Amino acid sequence: MDSLAGKIAEFRVRRAAWKAAHPDELPFIDPDDLPQDCPGCGGDSWVVVDGSLTKCALCQPAKHYQALVDYRVPLGAANGVRVQMERAIQMTRLVIDSGGPPWVVFYGPNGTGKTMLASIILAARQKLRESGQVWRAEELIGWLRETQGGLDHLPPEERQTLAVRLDHIRRLKWLVLDELGKERHTEFALEQLETVINRRYADKSGLIVTTNFDPRGLDSPFSPAVRSRFGDASLCEIVPLDKVPDYRPQSKRV
Repeated sequence: MDSLAGKIAEFRVRRAAWKAAHPDELPFIDPDDLPQDCPGCGGDSWVVVDGSLTKCALCQPAKHYQALVDYRVPLGAANGVRVQMERAIQMTRLVIDSGGPPWVVFYGPNGTGKTMLASIILAARQKLRESGQVWRAEELIGWLRETQGGLDHLPPEERQTLAVRLDHIRRLKWLVLDELGKERHTEFALEQLETVINRRYADKSGLIVTTNFDPRGLDSPFSPAVRSRFGDASLCEIVPLDKVPDYRPQSKRV
């Protein structure tokens, strides 16, 4: 308990110093003045959320997979599987090396390595001191929804408006939206996701999406406006993994 209390106290001292130097920014996140490592925790891997010390959700997914070599086509894979996985590897390598195309959508069933590839891209671009975050779509909506009365327990100086949080997301060089389409389709969720995506489209800033749905399909849960954005071939590359079987059991075999 003493160790935990000490870490929290140390974090709060550093956070107060950072906030004094950056009064208009969210704590420890400034895309234009990045720390040496993660923009969320400064490389400590820990952050304080509502008074409790917790693992930094911004950098852990990106650090989990160290290299693209960890994503391998299984021996004996069917030709369709091999073609899709090799194209996914090629596209991931292209974004890692050149930063483009700015938008990539990996779609397919669970366990095909979509989040793994997105995290590898983000980790590589973070090493070049480009800001970025991984957000599950449902968690991002929850974070934005907190501004609608869910922050009243915090001191006034630690409350952020919806506009401030949307602006923070907009200023990131890279945004990974994980499991897009699984979130509850409330009016607020649809409106805010469309706002986030439309702003990144206008700015031509980086967006990596993972989803179970073909983003161009009329039966997808995305709005016509979002489907139109994903269909812009000058900006967005769609990478299907719908023929790939569950990848996770393969990775556990010796």
